[in-house]
Amino acid sequence: MTEPRWKDSTKSFGSDHIDPEREEKLKWIQIETENKIRRSLKLIKSINQKGNLKKKTELIQLIADIEKEYQSICALYDDLRGEVRKTVRGKDEAGSSSSSSSLNSDTEYYTPKALNGRHSVPNSEYQNVKDSDNQKSETSDLEDAILKDKLTSTTEIKKNPSVESLVSLNDVSGSILIFKDLKIQEEQSQSMSQMLLEECAQLKERLNEKEEEILSITKSHQAFRDLKLSEIQKLEAQMTGLKIELETVSMQNKAFEEKVECKSKEAKQMMEENSGLQVQIAELESILKEKENQCCSLLEKFKECENQSLSKFEGLISQVNNLQLEVNTLRSQKCISEEQLQHESKERYVDDSGLIEQVNSLQQQLEFVSSQKSELGSQPKGKSQEVTECLVQLEKLKDKLTNKALHEDETTEDNVGLKAKVNDLELEISSLSSQKNELENQIISTKSEAYHLKIENEKLYARTFVLETATKEKENELCTLQKKFEAQENEMSTQVRSLTAQISNFKQNLETLRDEKSGLQLQLEQEKQVYSKSLSHMETKNIELTNKIADQQKIVRGLEDVVNKLKEELKQVHSMLDDSKSNFKIAERKIEEMAEEFFKKCEDNLRILSRRIRVAEQLHVENKEWYQNTKDRYLDLKERVEKKEVWLSNVKDMTLTADDTLSDLDVVALKFEGCTANFLNRISKASCELKFAKDWMKRKNKTMLHIKDDQDCLLAQLDDKEAEILAYREKVWKSENKVRELEKLIKENEEAMLGLKEEKREAIRQLCIWIDDHRNHSDYYKKMISDMTSASRKTT
Repeated sequence: MTEPRWKDSTKSFGSDHIDPEREEKLKWIQIETENKIRRSLKLIKSINQKGNLKKKTELIQLIADIEKEYQSICALYDDLRGEVRKTVRGKDEAGSSSSSSSLNSDTEYYTPKALNGRHSVPNSEYQNVKDSDNQKSETSDLEDAILKDKLTSTTEIKKNPSVESLVSLNDVSGSILIFKDLKIQEEQSQSMSQMLLEECAQLKERLNEKEEEILSITKSHQAFRDLKLSEIQKLEAQMTGLKIELETVSMQNKAFEEKVECKSKEAKQMMEENSGLQVQIAELESILKEKENQCCSLLEKFKECENQSLSKFEGLISQVNNLQLEVNTLRSQKCISEEQLQHESKERYVDDSGLIEQVNSLQQQLEFVSSQKSELGSQPKGKSQEVTECLVQLEKLKDKLTNKALHEDETTEDNVGLKAKVNDLELEISSLSSQKNELENQIISTKSEAYHLKIENEKLYARTFVLETATKEKENELCTLQKKFEAQENEMSTQVRSLTAQISNFKQNLETLRDEKSGLQLQLEQEKQVYSKSLSHMETKNIELTNKIADQQKIVRGLEDVVNKLKEELKQVHSMLDDSKSNFKIAERKIEEMAEEFFKKCEDNLRILSRRIRVAEQLHVENKEWYQNTKDRYLDLKERVEKKEVWLSNVKDMTLTADDTLSDLDVVALKFEGCTANFLNRISKASCELKFAKDWMKRKNKTMLHIKDDQDCLLAQLDDKEAEILAYREKVWKSENKVRELEKLIKENEEAMLGLKEEKREAIRQLCIWIDDHRNHSDYYKKMISDMTSASRKTT
């Protein structure tokens, strides 16, 4: 009756404990959770490859360390539950080989990997892990209570052996020995129960220690997370500030480019105006050369006229001297002929009156000539003096002629000679009048030429006045341009100072980033050390677990004899199992809910991280574009500076040509001093203004050289910055390669851990097979004993 009941109880326990539907669900949940964890790790690693590698690698390492510690806690929890299940299996599988397969399925059902797949959570939300750990600690407390109840029940059952076994063995000769063996087994079971209680207490203490460690780790992780969040916020604020600074710098560069374009336009206008002025100067030079040639020709003509007039006046003077000599002779003759003329005066009075009229006409002609000479007195002063002397002599002659006319009455004979002489004088006077007419014509031509020269001089004065006004306007414009240029130079100096300040700020930011990088590298090294320590700790725990497995095998060998006496505990165990199943379902539901919430939070965090990464990439792209734009602008500025240098060389050539023209103008002005003094003054003023313009151009060239030097300095600074940026990029690439190598090492370590886990599973399976074989042998021996007892009963 006892054997079929025992078989039924084992079958019911196996059917209750091994639920195929639940086993399939649990396996499916295990696979799904493992896939989700792997997927989350891949996503985090892919995000780390894109940006923010330092902080995220640290998070991955922290989460991996926490997961490993949690797996070690779960392994301890599985060991406790395995011990409880092994004791239950020892009771249930005493006489059947089918129970071994069910227990193997239970071992597979409660492997550490399954529990880790059920209870392991992804790495970024650690508080969910804490809640699951609390639930596991509660379940472990329940199992410890179950173990204590089982041990107490076993001691009570051992103290009160079954009556049926005593009745069946009273008739056997070897019943006393079997009873002694049972007592020994009871003592061993008591000692084992005490050992199990002590181990349970130690495990409780370890669980409490692990919970405290987990709490401390969670606190440190939260503090570290808060620090990283604050650092991220600070970096974001710095990035926004740098963005604003970049925008301001871009705006300033745009304004500077606009100003440079305006300056280039103004310079082009100035070039055009200078070219126009140079054309005008060339035209004026050609006109001045023509006028110089005309003046030279006029001066030559005037000199020739003067020479001719001087020669003619000398002839006239000689003639006047001759006439004076003749007058003197006539006076001498007059005295002789006065007496003769008195007689002939009456007869020739009429002739004398005609002669007087002729003399009056000649006098009028002489007066006309004298008036013309007085008009021409400004130019030929020597001629006017000689003409006045001639007029004085003519007046004297007139007086003499009047006196002679008075004495003609006396000298009639002399009058004939005088008439002849008068005729001669008239001929000479006609010749003089003809010469006078020729001189008048020459004087009129010289006057007309002088008049034309005056008009041309006035035109030249007007042109020079217009040019002076234009040059004054250009000087004013040049002064305004100088002022603008100085203001722009000041603005450029201020901009350069601001850029230098920004560069210093960027350098400070780079130094701070270097310090942060060094700090993060130290943290990585520390975490590596912690990871190596945790690996060593895991290895020691694995060694301890192997030792515990060996000890538990020994305990299982000792408990095989006690299994037959623990049949009554199955009912209580079934009831407790039902309760634990219900609690386990509730815990599974809670874990699933917590896992869903955790995955939702992980997805939200991943979305936020992806957005931040996109923003960072956009900023990086914008910085690259800004850098390329600034580089293009500086190249454009270089080209413009080269063009301006060519323009300045052209301006220098123009200034040299202007110097040559000025020297020529100075020579022309020296030649033209005798003709026009005012014109020379004006030309000197124009030359002074041109010298001032030359000085201004020299100053402008010096300022342009200074600007060129400043631009070269800025370009050198930009090259240095580019070199620094390339160096930093190389360092970042090296650090990324190092991080990738570390990730490869972590992956290799994880694969090694997975291999160790698989080896543990295989070892556990082999132990289960060995236990099944041992149980089969024990069942065989029990059957042999039962056959022996039946044979002894038959013999009795």
